[in-house]
Amino acid sequence: MVLFRKKKAKKPEPDAKKSRGGLFSRAKLRTKLTFGIGIMIGILIVSFAFTAYLVMEIRDAQEQVHVISEIGDAVEDLNRLIQKKYILALELVYRNSITAEEELQQEAMRLDAIKETLSQSLVTREQKALFIEMQAYDDEFEKAMAENVLPALRKGDKELAMVWMSPLAEIANNFINRGEDLHEELHREQDEALSYINQVMVTSLRNMGIVLGIAILASLVIFFVVTRIVVNPLKQLVGISQKIAVGDLTGKELEIKTQDEMGQLLMSFNEMNKNLRALVSSITDTAQEVSAASQELAASSTQVGDGASQVASTVQEMAKGIGELSQQAESLASLGHDLLNNINRVDEQAQSMGEGAR
Repeated sequence: MVLFRKKKAKKPEPDAKKSRGGLFSRAKLRTKLTFGIGIMIGILIVSFAFTAYLVMEIRDAQEQVHVISEIGDAVEDLNRLIQKKYILALELVYRNSITAEEELQQEAMRLDAIKETLSQSLVTREQKALFIEMQAYDDEFEKAMAENVLPALRKGDKELAMVWMSPLAEIANNFINRGEDLHEELHREQDEALSYINQVMVTSLRNMGIVLGIAILASLVIFFVVTRIVVNPLKQLVGISQKIAVGDLTGKELEIKTQDEMGQLLMSFNEMNKNLRALVSSITDTAQEVSAASQELAASSTQVGDGASQVASTVQEMAKGIGELSQQAESLASLGHDLLNNINRVDEQAQSMGEGAR
């Protein structure tokens, strides 16, 4: 009688397929997250650097506009000063005023100071050319005053001084015209600077929009990657865990696409599920073998019970026969005793008869 059958050898189950992938799939989860965050930080740094560059460009352009505005104000001051110099010269000629002569000298000094400042501030070739012409007219004005008008006044020849004043009016007008031309040139440069500022601001807004779009796109890509490498495997784990919790071990093995911590977790879970299936299969086979052995034991017990009943019946019959034999033996013993007594009596009688014969 065989109680346990020999278990059949099972073919080993194939391991879960591993996706070799590239370098990124073999990287650790922390490395991947660090890489994604680094990309975001890099985009932000580039965005801030570019914004700072544009802000500096706008600031430089604004400073340029401010400088141009100051130069324009200085040119207007020059025009007013040349006009005032001509008026003071007329007052000096008509009134022979010492005060007018002193003021004329003071205005000339102020005009020279402004010209010195402008000579260091002007940048373009056109501006410098106009300023040189203004200086030439001012020098011509000063030369005419010093060599013609003032000597005539000192001689008391007022009419001659008036004659020399006519060229001064033309010189002053030419000076003012060149000043207006210079002012228009400065105004044009100022408009260009303002236009550049507007262009930079538009470019800044457009580029900021592009950078923002790239940042949003990069965020979506990083979110998608994190979802693939973290969330999706976790969903698979939850699904198969729920099946295992209710005793369903027939689920397919989880597909491993990476070799990071999440991939190792999926691999371990597949191994656990495979071991559970093997354990349950082994327990099922053992239970079936135990059940078969129990049935065989039950059949053997039935046979033993039948044999025991037969033995008991035989024993009872033997006991009954032994009892009858015992009774017969007692009867035989009683007959033997009686026979012995009879033999003793016969012997005694024989002895008595022998003694009597003697």
